[in-house]
Amino acid sequence: MKKFTKIFALVLAVAMILSLAACAKAQKNDYNLMTAGVLSVGLEPTYPPFEEVASDGTTLIGYDIDLAKALGQKLGVEVSFVSTSFDGIFAGLGKQYDVVISGVTINEERKAEMLFSTPYISNYQAIVARKDSGLTASSLNDLTGKSVSVQKGTTSDELLSDLIETGSITDVTNVSIESVVAALSMVSNGEVDVCLLDSTVANVYVGRDESLEIIYTDDQEPEQFGVAIEMTNTKLQEAINKAMAELEAEGFFEESIATWFG
Repeated sequence: MKKFTKIFALVLAVAMILSLAACAKAQKNDYNLMTAGVLSVGLEPTYPPFEEVASDGTTLIGYDIDLAKALGQKLGVEVSFVSTSFDGIFAGLGKQYDVVISGVTINEERKAEMLFSTPYISNYQAIVARKDSGLTASSLNDLTGKSVSVQKGTTSDELLSDLIETGSITDVTNVSIESVVAALSMVSNGEVDVCLLDSTVANVYVGRDESLEIIYTDDQEPEQFGVAIEMTNTKLQEAINKAMAELEAEGFFEESIATWFG
């Protein structure tokens, strides 16, 4: 009888372990990830302080990197990063990666094509110029007559094009290139007059390059960043939103903003 009891207990224990393992696997699959147990994240890795490559030449660091890793922990999955150019980054959603976490502004045009998480940081548009340029600005209309660099595919790029097309600004040379770092370098090197970009990036970058300064921030038009998710994957959206609410309650965002934005 005792022997039977021991065998029965052993079988029951094994069954419970297998059941728990199956539940864990099912939970990971419930997120509709392209690879079960792995959250793949698309990003453009030259967008400090959101994402950039560390001095070792390989390690990705930044605010968005920390967020992606924290979400992976909450979801109980591994996280992999897929580097790509920002121009066309959304075409890879659900095909090359599950989400895009790369300083993505939530707007109506994008919401028609993809899902978004709850916002995780606010942002504005800013104009950066050389300190010795003598340039000033009191509105975006002061871009008139300037050569302006922007990162291709960003809301800054879209905004500049809209301002030109509507005639709000005139005699503008629009220089749209792949990287925001390259766009800012063009200002530093005197190749263009100014750069139009996200204020969150501008604030950090001018602290690194003493030749540059922010001459205008459009704080009348706030933007919000969110995690972009493939349009049909509502399960993943719900899971990410739940995880972000927990991170907010735990003070993750406050701590991370202090770390990356000072």
